[in-house]
Amino acid sequence: MPRPSRLLGATPVAIAMGIILILGTGSAAHAVHGPGRSPGASPTTSSAQSAPRSYGPADALHVTVAGDASSGYRAEIHDGARLITTRGMTGKYDLTAVPGTSLNQPTGDDLLGHPTGDLDWGGPGSSGGAVTKATAPDGESAVHWTLPGAENNTWIEVPIADAKVGATYRGTVTLQGTGTVYLNIYDGARDVGGTPVTLTSQPQTLTLDVPIPEHSRTPQFQIRTSAAGDVDLLAWKTSVRAVTRQPVTDANRVANRYTSVSYDPAAATLTLSGATDPIGSTTVTRSETYRFVAPNVIDAQVSTAASGGPAVYWYTPYTDFKVGKPLWTGGETTSYESPNPSNALLDSPVPALGVSDGTYTYGVAGAATWDEPLPGYSAPHLVIDGSRLAAPQIGTEADPIVLGDGQTRSFHSVFYRSAAGPYGLALGAQLATAETLGLSAPDRSMPAWGKASSTATLRRAAADEFAAIAKTTAYWARMTTASGVKALAPNQKYAHFGATTYMRDSFWTTLGLDGTPYAKDTEKELLVQFTRAIPRSGGEAGHVPVTGGGPFFGDESGLYYLIRMYHDATTWGLPVKDTATANLVLAYIRAHQVSGGAFVTAGPVDNAGFQITPDSWLDGYLFPAGAVNAYNQGLYVVALSAAKSLGADVSDAEIDAATGVYRRLYDDHLGYVRWLSTKDFKSPDVLVGDALSLYLFGKPLLTDTMVRRTFAAQERTPYGMKVLAKQDGSAVPPSEFLTLTNDPKTGKVIGLGEPAGWYQNGASWLLWEYLAEYSAARHGVTAARGAMRDSIAAEVAVTPLSKEFKVTQQNADIAGADPAWPYPLGSSGLDRQGFGWNAAVAAFSR
Repeated sequence: MPRPSRLLGATPVAIAMGIILILGTGSAAHAVHGPGRSPGASPTTSSAQSAPRSYGPADALHVTVAGDASSGYRAEIHDGARLITTRGMTGKYDLTAVPGTSLNQPTGDDLLGHPTGDLDWGGPGSSGGAVTKATAPDGESAVHWTLPGAENNTWIEVPIADAKVGATYRGTVTLQGTGTVYLNIYDGARDVGGTPVTLTSQPQTLTLDVPIPEHSRTPQFQIRTSAAGDVDLLAWKTSVRAVTRQPVTDANRVANRYTSVSYDPAAATLTLSGATDPIGSTTVTRSETYRFVAPNVIDAQVSTAASGGPAVYWYTPYTDFKVGKPLWTGGETTSYESPNPSNALLDSPVPALGVSDGTYTYGVAGAATWDEPLPGYSAPHLVIDGSRLAAPQIGTEADPIVLGDGQTRSFHSVFYRSAAGPYGLALGAQLATAETLGLSAPDRSMPAWGKASSTATLRRAAADEFAAIAKTTAYWARMTTASGVKALAPNQKYAHFGATTYMRDSFWTTLGLDGTPYAKDTEKELLVQFTRAIPRSGGEAGHVPVTGGGPFFGDESGLYYLIRMYHDATTWGLPVKDTATANLVLAYIRAHQVSGGAFVTAGPVDNAGFQITPDSWLDGYLFPAGAVNAYNQGLYVVALSAAKSLGADVSDAEIDAATGVYRRLYDDHLGYVRWLSTKDFKSPDVLVGDALSLYLFGKPLLTDTMVRRTFAAQERTPYGMKVLAKQDGSAVPPSEFLTLTNDPKTGKVIGLGEPAGWYQNGASWLLWEYLAEYSAARHGVTAARGAMRDSIAAEVAVTPLSKEFKVTQQNADIAGADPAWPYPLGSSGLDRQGFGWNAAVAAFSR
């Protein structure tokens, strides 16, 4: 639940002598007692009001209600006497609503051309299983698909003939049986997926609207799995038909003219309501609330409801700022959209926009789409259109919000005042959101920044509040995909081409949510997804994928699965203990990844046509086969201890053997734990296993001497420890790396070498650095606590954001690897910021 507001009353304009003045509808004014009234009371001001009335702190951000019941009430946000932004009525109307469940109506012939059972079904899901003609319960032609032990993301398909470029088509299928599946249409260039459903004996009809782009391959109608497991389903009533758009006229465009105003002092919440319009046979009702969380922090919410029938709707940008110049975290602009349609480098690392006047930034931040899904978007949708800003943009004509009959949808925006400029915008967004959600420390409140705030002051504030920054970053990483699947993305940019949950990243990110209202529900959802994705039979049985939808690599994903199951069951008390699955995962690890107590590297695999070795988080390095990586080995020891505690078949001798391998990577001559058994490289990540064992079990894996000397041997720069270095501190040759990434404009996978000082070749990675410092501190290294503080300070020196990595040296070759270059030393491109897994710092700071 959000943190209770600290302001328990309106300004003296609204409250005098403990009495709230109320104007009744068409009647004389009356009074309701304020702080002493019943908690259930909700005072209301109605049609007689004409003079503006203010609510909230008079000397900070507050809301003034203008207008009257006949013309409509509206909200304005002020800072003292200064108008900052109006809410609603920024144009001729506020939203467009159309009755029905879609703007599209199907017309024309079925492009599939035949009844379901007569179609030529193929696809990978037809091999190893069976696709046979059948009859549906209603007598219609059907197809019966069975596939025992189906993998996640396999499918059956039929081609869509004669689909015209530029036209939009609606695919439809009715399903019943067993399996978790969704309707997917390959449009000839990419997959467009619908919402997954778990099948039962009750028929379910799925629909999906897809525009057809320029394409070189034949579009396909597909029934896809979204989780591993047996498939035994019946499909019928398949069709693909062209759709036409319903016309949108002035009758569909309405303004939020509220007829009622109420204020609840106990909750410090102002409500405007009563905006109601008939749209065809559907009635669409709106309201908005303003909760005064703290000085200069307002939690605003816009709600829309439908009755008498369904409707789809979308808003115009719902603010009009009267001061300053619009900006996002990348700087000032009058036209902006994130996620950016053409370039992922322009995606905002935080879902916030604002205006800056040189003294203050007035910002607005959106909520996580896990909690408030936006059709068509994984990350919150941001728009700057001149002085009109939206965070989030509530629906678009291309992706409207769908309201069922009797349904209400609400979207939050947090308004805040912070320091001027992009640094103040991003820092304020994180701290104001943390304050709103109850993620900041109880004794903290939003600073009253102004022109006097020096760069040093802002950096110090960011460092002091990094735990709140980390938790807020993790909260925003909670996303809902376009197909309705909940995910925990690494950051906003990683969601540009579709939000995906990585086993490794999500473990650390959810760990940072510990103690928040979001931790357990998030973790339970993700662990269930991964459990469903684990194959139960065949050669891959027990293999934990990198993401819920694959791929399957010889990396440490299985280790993290065992560790997080133990943590979730014992520390958080979640009902996830599953000894059978733990044994299955452990059996795969033993058979495929372990030799003589050592967790060994797998060597090259083909991925997207590239030969890579994704054996650990440092997946750009080209590992040889059969070597031992200290980071993985430490995790292996922790995973064995976790599995044993879960009741899996693990002996003390097995744990001792793995611990011995970990310890033997320490080289007394070098004076540190080797990063790789075949190299003399050093890295702070070699202490991750020791740190995690101390955190979970209170038990070290390495000796004090091993940790002390390894910590002292790390290569330090003004921007943090190098994540990988040779014995003499120099960079590893770039030719020993091949890093895969998505082209920010096309999404195509490309392979890169790694220049010195960049990414995994000697850049600074806060998480691994901080865990090494934590390990050292637990082993009695006095300087480690100060080093932890210095690491946080370095993280926020350039921007107040959690970063995937920080570049540690000027190197012209970085331009060939990173399209965001140049950027300052000690930072990264904005597309690599707002990174979730550093949230774990909050857990290890206690």
